[in-house]
Amino acid sequence: MGAKYQALEDFLKSRPASDAHVTLSFQDIEKLTGQALPSSAYQHRAWWSNQADLSNRPQARAWRNAGFTVESVRTSDTEGRVSFSRQGAIPRSASLAGGPDASRPKTSGLPVAEKRTAADRAPEEGIVLLSCVKSKRNYPCIAGEMYTSPLFQKMMAYARSLDPKRIFILSAKYGLLNPDDMIEPYEQTLKTMKLDERQRWAGDVLLELARCCDLESDRFIFLAGLPYRENLVPHLKHYEVPMEGLSFGRQLQWLDG
Repeated sequence: MGAKYQALEDFLKSRPASDAHVTLSFQDIEKLTGQALPSSAYQHRAWWSNQADLSNRPQARAWRNAGFTVESVRTSDTEGRVSFSRQGAIPRSASLAGGPDASRPKTSGLPVAEKRTAADRAPEEGIVLLSCVKSKRNYPCIAGEMYTSPLFQKMMAYARSLDPKRIFILSAKYGLLNPDDMIEPYEQTLKTMKLDERQRWAGDVLLELARCCDLESDRFIFLAGLPYRENLVPHLKHYEVPMEGLSFGRQLQWLDG
């Protein structure tokens, strides 16, 4: 099955080292492979996710093996387009190089008593990131409806109550998801991944965030556990972790408050 995208892998491998970014239309890829892309490639961004588990994702394995990741994708019924970025290259939309800068101001979290609402949210705030959970539906559906645990549902309700600019779900399998992205059920968590796998996952998520957000000026609100945020926050200038340090039960209480 992986041979289907071998031509794409060979094409990307053939690009000179000076080509840090390569953009192809979906039709370009179909010409390379000699086969039509599946309808899900035209309809759902999740098909183009840079996933850590490549066993059942021959398309991702092709660009990964060539040393590239997907930086951005525009899905369309007729004229889709995808941009690949060489692994280690500086994204065109933001610089993610280097580690955390200790001189930059950080916000580690809000006290429990200071739960925020849309009314007292500062104008520059507005990107909410929720982590995926184990409890899921057993059939394909949109990401916002896939996760069935009470905690996730309460987190989503709270996220929406903030009236944010964007809401994203951090998925161990799919990376950065819009709530309306169609996905399939999966059994994968960052908690069982090795350090290098978690770092690679975070790098992919940062590339996706840089495509649609401003990592320097946007404020990111994490409703996510440590494994899902530890490799992201060093690259974000403004962030909050309002439930940091709370037990599962206290998180539910906080969300109900």
